[in-house]
Amino acid sequence: MLTAHINVGKRSIAIKETDSIGPLDEGIRIHNQKRSYSKPVYDPGNPLVFGMGPLTGLGLPGTHRLTFLFRSPLSGGLYVSTMGGAGWHLKRTGIDAVSIEGRADRPTMISIKGEGKDTVFEFFETDLDRLVKLWEQGGARRLTGEFVKELNYPFRAVTVGPAALKTPFGIAYSADLVNNKIRPGSEDVAGKGGAGSIMMQAHNVVGVAFGGKAKPYKVIRGAQKVIEKQHGKDFQQIFRETTEKYSYSPKLKTGGTFGSNYPHLQVYTPMFNFAMIYMSKEERELKWKELMGPMWWEKFNKETIKPKKFATCGEPCPVACKKVYKGQKVDYEPFEACGPNSWIFDLDQATRLVSFVDTMGYDAIEFGGIMSWMLDAVRVGKIPAKDIGFNKDWSYSGLADFGIKLAKDLSLSDSPVIDALRQGKRQGGRILDDLFDGGIQDLATYVPYGKSGYMSPTMYWAIGNFVPLPLQGRYWTYYKFAVWFEPEDLAERSFQRAVAEAELDNLGVCRFHRGWFEPALDKMLKYRKLKSNGEKMIKDIMKYNQRAGAAPTFWDTQRTKDIIKLGARDFGAEEWANKFEQGGDAALMEYWHRFEEALALQE
Repeated sequence: MLTAHINVGKRSIAIKETDSIGPLDEGIRIHNQKRSYSKPVYDPGNPLVFGMGPLTGLGLPGTHRLTFLFRSPLSGGLYVSTMGGAGWHLKRTGIDAVSIEGRADRPTMISIKGEGKDTVFEFFETDLDRLVKLWEQGGARRLTGEFVKELNYPFRAVTVGPAALKTPFGIAYSADLVNNKIRPGSEDVAGKGGAGSIMMQAHNVVGVAFGGKAKPYKVIRGAQKVIEKQHGKDFQQIFRETTEKYSYSPKLKTGGTFGSNYPHLQVYTPMFNFAMIYMSKEERELKWKELMGPMWWEKFNKETIKPKKFATCGEPCPVACKKVYKGQKVDYEPFEACGPNSWIFDLDQATRLVSFVDTMGYDAIEFGGIMSWMLDAVRVGKIPAKDIGFNKDWSYSGLADFGIKLAKDLSLSDSPVIDALRQGKRQGGRILDDLFDGGIQDLATYVPYGKSGYMSPTMYWAIGNFVPLPLQGRYWTYYKFAVWFEPEDLAERSFQRAVAEAELDNLGVCRFHRGWFEPALDKMLKYRKLKSNGEKMIKDIMKYNQRAGAAPTFWDTQRTKDIIKLGARDFGAEEWANKFEQGGDAALMEYWHRFEEALALQE
């Protein structure tokens, strides 16, 4: 694997070849080599590593994902985040991965251009005042436009927005360009974990563009045969059958994660900062039916699915999983976090909020978690509305207005409450409890790591989203909702899923394609003369996180504990429900420890 080590402080480039299989195990190797676990999280010695997988050159749809690995400012441990399609452009540079190291004196943009057998690197500097003015004209999207002005080759850029300047919630934003303009729906982000914040605050890098002249697209016939032989079907039929949820389901008459999830989630749809767990099933059903009505799900189907406003992430792919509503890509999790979980049941208002949050360069899921947490604190009287800039307008438009104001304040304003929120839910919750009369942190939902780290869960009422795994907030766990397992069983299932997800990310494979790829994994690795190393990567991350002081710790908020306790009752685990009711934290700790012990035994 060829990795370009870019020290932006020294303006030096070192291209090194290693025997790593993909960007994930390469990133782990680099972080261990540099002992980043022994340094502050925003130290220039915390490299931001990103790259494409070894299958990118085969032309198979879904194999051009760009994988990021970095030490997260949220969890304090190694984190993995991915974005679709961008590997399609990185492969034109002649390198497989990039490691951004050191710190630039001024905000810097990097260009990586493939020219024949050579790779050409350029640096462009700006100053903070000009950067802020550019952000005011369009946030992370606007920086892509700056690359358009400077570069004369086909490229894809990864940029940051103002959220990366002061918060740990910054994303790495990217979009496909057509005629030098962003193609609606193609936008994707490395969202969870704070990749953009590391890029900006550790390295003072605000954008990286990469590309070059494209070669003719073709699917390598040998790779296609491996897939067809495994499934015993025609290539196109395999894709249609295994990606139906993300493309279009004739049964549900909808598609994409947004369209497909709500009919299945029903009474288990997260709402109101997960406070729906205290509601009866009958009450939850009424709210879910409201969601399925003309202001949310029906509107999406009418204005996006029926006219087929679909797009891809930028690579050749028949799935077209991106569903576009009024120019905005609509996915379940960001819209759920900034929608029903934040008291907004209006698709137009949620779209307005998510679009702004994306532009500012926030992880919309994490931002929605902060917003819903604060709204909940106001609702139960734990914090005055004026102290978070909320005018108590609980209409859907009023809530969206508040979210937009909060996004602006977190990026550029200062106050005791805003400064606390910039620390995230866990440390920020402690500060807010000191500022007010307590009880604020207990309303937050997250998985705790070390002394002050955390990660917000994915937007499902699933016990697997809260258990002590090395990497939460994505799907590196058994995330099926509304089911209960003994801790040993859940540990085995979660470990197996984490291993499978690590393999996908290291190989640069989109998880929407896992249905056809995972059954053929071993044969595809053999075809490419590669070895499976998912289990080793998981254990390496666990060891790193121990060294970094970022191992999982026991749940420390009442809302998170209640999600587990009430889940047992709601999901039919009466024995555990009774145990939790009678034993309180001691019973919860038993479940947590038994899971942790079982996880340590997985091989």
